[in-house]
Amino acid sequence: MKGVEFPQMNAVLGRPGSMKETECYDLPIRRHVTNLGPAIASVWELTDEDIDRIIVSRKIFVNTMGTSLAPFSLDTEDPFPRRRVLLRNPDGLIGDFLGTIPAMIDVARIHQLDVVIHPEARELFDLIPKRYGITAIDEPGSNDGYDYHGTMDISAAFTLSHQKDYYMSQAHMELLGLWVSPQPPKAELDIPDIDVPVADFILAPFSRSLPSEQKWPAAQWQKLVDMHPDKTFVVIGHDRDPRRFITGRNVLDAYAQPITEVCNLLKKARRGLISVVSGPSHLAFHLGVKNYLLTNQNMTWGNNPDAIQLRHQIPNMTAEDFSTFLDA
Repeated sequence: MKGVEFPQMNAVLGRPGSMKETECYDLPIRRHVTNLGPAIASVWELTDEDIDRIIVSRKIFVNTMGTSLAPFSLDTEDPFPRRRVLLRNPDGLIGDFLGTIPAMIDVARIHQLDVVIHPEARELFDLIPKRYGITAIDEPGSNDGYDYHGTMDISAAFTLSHQKDYYMSQAHMELLGLWVSPQPPKAELDIPDIDVPVADFILAPFSRSLPSEQKWPAAQWQKLVDMHPDKTFVVIGHDRDPRRFITGRNVLDAYAQPITEVCNLLKKARRGLISVVSGPSHLAFHLGVKNYLLTNQNMTWGNNPDAIQLRHQIPNMTAEDFSTFLDA
């Protein structure tokens, strides 16, 4: 790059002599060069190589529609001005909403972020650390004053996950033009510590989105509990899930509990979570809780990346077979 020396620009481009050497990532950004403005391209004399090397990070933010959230500015001391951003996040399922939180936080690190969320996601949203200043609002009017409008599109994220073998949080990062970590990013949550029953295992046998062939039969869940009378179990579920699905003197039910209580149950369980692919499994990933995951899914999208994944063995796996994993 020739022209005026600008340490921040050099740092972004990863050029020698920059304030800090920056690892650069490939990005098909040539089609977005007009967003930089002809004045920028002229002053900085950007070559095709330079354009290819501009990275999407916490300094430059370009979404898939080619709209720059943080365009360069030559008329201020800060070439990366803070913008007012509105993101619509329409999904209320626990797992799906969790997958969007890392991307929202990354946006909020450099921009003023407001979000429109599904009512069912409100409890989970309230656990996002307040220091990021993310505000949940009602749908604004047409003259809202935002510099950027975007939607966290779960269908597009799912498709991208299939193409690139991404976990959901990675897919949302890329769709918003953020740098994608090789390790799936986890949601940062502020969870109040509260008193809850401390069990050996939390059981999450329910999922409203799974077909029957991806669920473990009730008889096997019950047999698993019966085989371990010396262990304690807490069953978590939604208020729509069947009660007394698993019973026993060593079993407690915790249906339709606030998300803070569910988080504490998971974090304080002695041995972790046993689940199918569901919201609690995703929650275990983001909380760093051990998860024995019964899954038939081939895609990375919905499988807890840190889980002990028992793949392609349900619904036919027996409680006896499953116990060998618990006892190992």
